[in-house]
Amino acid sequence: MSDIRITNSDYVQYVLQAEGVPTFKLEQEPNGWTEDSVEIVRHKQYHGIFVSYTNSLEFRGEAKDYIKEAFRIGGINADLRLIKYKLVKDASYISLEEDYIKYKVEFTGLADFSKMQESDNAVELPFNSNDLEVLVSSHESDSFEMDRLDSIDGAAIPELETDLVTLEGRLIEQRGISDVIDHDNGEALIYNKHQATVLTKMIVRGNHRHDVVTATEHPPFDRLRLPENMFFIDNTSENENPLKLIVEYDTNIMSHQSVGYQTDAYLEFWLFDPTYDGGAGGYVLSGQFLMYTVTDRYIWHAFQGEITIIDLPYNKGLVWNYKVTRTSDGGNFTGTLFVEKHKFTVTVETYYDPTPDVKCMFVDNIANRLMRIITGERYKFYSRAFGRQDASDYTDYSYPEDGDYGLIALTYGFWARSFRVESSRYKALTISIKDLITSLQATLNIGVSIETVNFKQRLRFEKQSYYYQNKVVVKLPYQVTSLKRKVDPTLYFSGITAGYDKGGGYEDEVGLDEPNIKTAYITPIRKSTIKYEKLSKIRADETGLEMTRRKPELIYPDEDTPGDDNAWYLDLKRSEGDNYIQKIWIDRLEALPTGIFSPETFRSMFFTPSQILKRHGWILRAGLEQVINLDKYIRYANSGANITLSMQFLGELEAKAENEPLLVRKLDRAIVLPEVIEFEHPVDDDIMDLVNGTTPVFINGEWENVPNVYFKFQFINNEGKKEAGFLLELKGRGSAKFKLQKANETLIQ
Repeated sequence: MSDIRITNSDYVQYVLQAEGVPTFKLEQEPNGWTEDSVEIVRHKQYHGIFVSYTNSLEFRGEAKDYIKEAFRIGGINADLRLIKYKLVKDASYISLEEDYIKYKVEFTGLADFSKMQESDNAVELPFNSNDLEVLVSSHESDSFEMDRLDSIDGAAIPELETDLVTLEGRLIEQRGISDVIDHDNGEALIYNKHQATVLTKMIVRGNHRHDVVTATEHPPFDRLRLPENMFFIDNTSENENPLKLIVEYDTNIMSHQSVGYQTDAYLEFWLFDPTYDGGAGGYVLSGQFLMYTVTDRYIWHAFQGEITIIDLPYNKGLVWNYKVTRTSDGGNFTGTLFVEKHKFTVTVETYYDPTPDVKCMFVDNIANRLMRIITGERYKFYSRAFGRQDASDYTDYSYPEDGDYGLIALTYGFWARSFRVESSRYKALTISIKDLITSLQATLNIGVSIETVNFKQRLRFEKQSYYYQNKVVVKLPYQVTSLKRKVDPTLYFSGITAGYDKGGGYEDEVGLDEPNIKTAYITPIRKSTIKYEKLSKIRADETGLEMTRRKPELIYPDEDTPGDDNAWYLDLKRSEGDNYIQKIWIDRLEALPTGIFSPETFRSMFFTPSQILKRHGWILRAGLEQVINLDKYIRYANSGANITLSMQFLGELEAKAENEPLLVRKLDRAIVLPEVIEFEHPVDDDIMDLVNGTTPVFINGEWENVPNVYFKFQFINNEGKKEAGFLLELKGRGSAKFKLQKANETLIQ
């Protein structure tokens, strides 16, 4: 290890560089510059490492004039950089005589003119080393239309590039339940030759076809005023397929004998055509499905059953009818029918033809498009996790293999409805960097960084584990001093919420068949109020997407849907030609899922709340690594979703339901532990070069040089023992201050 150097050598140069002004070389380092002010910091939410310099530096004379001129030209947006060069040997260039000597950029910082001060013939100005971070932070909450043709600074960008997918559609089960409304203690008074239906209320409304019954008695003719008594009508559209439905009934009645006469009660179930026939005095009954006759009076009669109607045509409906008649001659009489129970469940199985050529965008294209809108430049985004074999206008890279998330795409409500861009009602897909990151963090557990390659910065998305490489690279040679250990309470979670901000509560209620909504869990931690909440802005509920898709512009050009301006995840695979198709159960699962309607058409198994929880498993387990917790369970708490869905993913030994307790030991082993370690250790140029260096790692079929700051740092503690942790902060040279997150190096249990 070379000698510790805390002062600048003759081999260091500082320059100021601004757009529109010639580069200016400083004669000496800026006043206020100390290596202690340069910090390497891990972002708390994104987990990538960022280098910052926060001190205000003082400039006088020509340097001051240079800065003021840059501000005059560019104002607060002026792109003024402070660059520090260091003279080094480049071993990659070998001459016959000696290694090539050159200057290397050691630090570059962007001026923050919002904090500039001038006094005593000097300008004070702070610098931040990550200008792309500043730019992204300034606009991360701004939502942009993806099909705009210029950047925020007016630079031209090409037309939106999308891919195409065929949406096969999802069979959805719409279920409505109606029940009797108590009236007169459940008594329905029905007169001779009169018919009636019992007033009902909604327990679950299947859709606007399933309705309450609002009338109970009618004039004395032997026809029903049917529209007032219907509880279901097919009012979908003349262009749609006839409905297939199942009607389950559960009723309990008792009839009374009128004085001097015998009466019978009839239960009738009718299909009707709501076409009024004035001559007949009512509406046309077009078919009777069943009739029960109650001959025993003063006895409760229970009737349960099920009727399947294969094709209920458009504008046809259903009526359940009660009727009282006499069985012996005589004058007028009153028959009384008591109704204790009157419950109907109507289940509709709806089908819709596939929609070909639906627009979609892969995640890397969306991120690249957003960065191009913000920066005006190409190639400002990079990802191995979301990388694909296909290169595009947005990316300057392709891989031998698709990334693990490379074929995760997004579609949009208006795209699913096949709206034309030129339509007056069409709205472009609109999203912000923040919502994209938040959604991907929630669903896929990604981390975010800004990296510099060939002196250019770019935004990067990877699995969060990429930023915690399981290998020691930096080894600090001396025993550390000023050692402190702190419990990290932020890794103890007493509860978990996983899923999506939107989904469920559909206008046309479909019961609880949709799994991809939001689910809450309880962990074994009892002495923490911290909850682990991961909710995606991007949706994954196929029911919501399907109900949106079923309103295509061609048939419903003037109708809005709640999903028009929402985005949905799609789990895709390649097809013939340039199109993509959705993965089906066999692409992800060992066997057909159970506990869900039409499992053959369920395609979003990758996005369920339980799968989200598992992808965050190594973080959740960090506070549960103690032996006492490993055999405890994370348990289901509540949900508005389908919790009976059970799936066995490829490679798993058994199927698991969404609400099944999850053994802590089954989670991915924790990479870190809930302990933060702070200490001091000498840092010279050799150690700093190692910290700022890279180590090759094989990813997606290729070797990549991963920054050493994402590997374990090994140190010698105050007892002379070696420990390891992941860098959280490093500040200064000389006696530098370190902050590490303790690495989990306990034996696998």
